[in-house]
Amino acid sequence: MLKTSGLYQAPSSVAASTLVTIQAQSQADTSKVATATVTLTPSAPSPDMVGPVNPASGGGQSQLFRFEANARSGNLEWVQFLVHSQLSALNACLVYYVPDGNLILLSKDDPSPYQNDWTEAPVALGTPGKTIQNSQCSIDVANSSASGSASSVAVQLSITFKPAFSGTKFIFMNAADAAGYEPYWPYLGYWNVP
Repeated sequence: MLKTSGLYQAPSSVAASTLVTIQAQSQADTSKVATATVTLTPSAPSPDMVGPVNPASGGGQSQLFRFEANARSGNLEWVQFLVHSQLSALNACLVYYVPDGNLILLSKDDPSPYQNDWTEAPVALGTPGKTIQNSQCSIDVANSSASGSASSVAVQLSITFKPAFSGTKFIFMNAADAAGYEPYWPYLGYWNVP
């Protein structure tokens, strides 16, 4: 594309590497011309902020789930995992993970509107002999862990679902990073509780 203003602006995105030739001509002396070749390359795709979850489908009373989260900017502030028949904290298996400290909390059965209430104070993953529970699920904290960095984490939770929580449950996640990016609960899978 020919530009006569002296300002070249690259397109906001390109699908493949593209060579662009830029030519400048002096207005004072039109015999003076310079040429440069620039390669425009596509940006690497940003990883999804939350997911995947493994396994993403299946069934059973107990399972070691692996959830992943990646910050878009800065460090992860928190990550939440929700297993329920709907996108609601009410009577759900909702876990709140804080990378700074490697801490988790489990939602009470009936959290207050617009805020979550937790079954107890935060507990560090891997704490020997520790289990936290509500009426929907229990988490074997001693056999749960996390790995990664402040900006990218994989959390393994040993979850046992209570018999009263039977049926098909959906798996959602949410997270927030230092810049305030938040994906708002994308659906990542399902689990059939017998």
